[in-house]
Amino acid sequence: METKTKPKSLNKMKGSDHYFNVVDKYQLYGSTNRLKFYLLDILFKGIDFKGKTVLDIGGGNGLYSFYAACMGAKKVVVMEPVMDGSSDGFEDEFNDFKEKFGTKDNIVFNKDFLQEYDPGDDKYDVVLMHYSINHLDEQACEDLIGEKKEEAKAKYIKVLKDLVKMSSNNSTLIITDASRYNFYQKFGITNPIAPSIEWEKHNTPKVWAALLKEVGYTNPVTQWLALNAFGKLGKIVLGNKVGSYFLHSFFYLKMDLKK
Repeated sequence: METKTKPKSLNKMKGSDHYFNVVDKYQLYGSTNRLKFYLLDILFKGIDFKGKTVLDIGGGNGLYSFYAACMGAKKVVVMEPVMDGSSDGFEDEFNDFKEKFGTKDNIVFNKDFLQEYDPGDDKYDVVLMHYSINHLDEQACEDLIGEKKEEAKAKYIKVLKDLVKMSSNNSTLIITDASRYNFYQKFGITNPIAPSIEWEKHNTPKVWAALLKEVGYTNPVTQWLALNAFGKLGKIVLGNKVGSYFLHSFFYLKMDLKK
């Protein structure tokens, strides 16, 4: 008599299989395949989260951080500052995700700004700034190019030095953001792919890498991003400075900290 193997329940699956099956079951992302490509081929490529501590600065509802939690991270902090008593529903979504992913103890939500955050004795092995580095101080970010450059630079250096203090030796910093320059921006045209971007409040990966080097980060790895919808072929053809310039000018920057 033929016996049928019962499929594993979501609660019994582990690691990336568990994460992506939960995402797919509850439709937490527009396309599970696109998310898988983005996380595995770009954002977290080569990152081993097992036993690591993770800080996600400006992490919103923490969807990307739950991948780290599912992959065995010891502790994950999703930092999403609360302004005027409102978190735009991010904390509620985060708590809902905790139930869905079954990650009860190793991931927490924090409402502080980085400048006010007290990590206690924690030292973070992986720090993620997913489209958030410019929000640490938007005015200073804007002034990093221009007459107030030195003053703005000093403000960012101060914040980044605080980040260094709460990071472990041999830690990894992952940054994604838009560059300051774009084909549409050059001609004063609204970018149809990213219409809400205020280009003057962003900077190139070269500017960020230079600042980070001053506080101890090394080995900058920069990748210009195509649209996730284009997948691996898009990464090959358009994942370069020129291709991204005519799209949305998004980039990925990874650096190491050697204390």
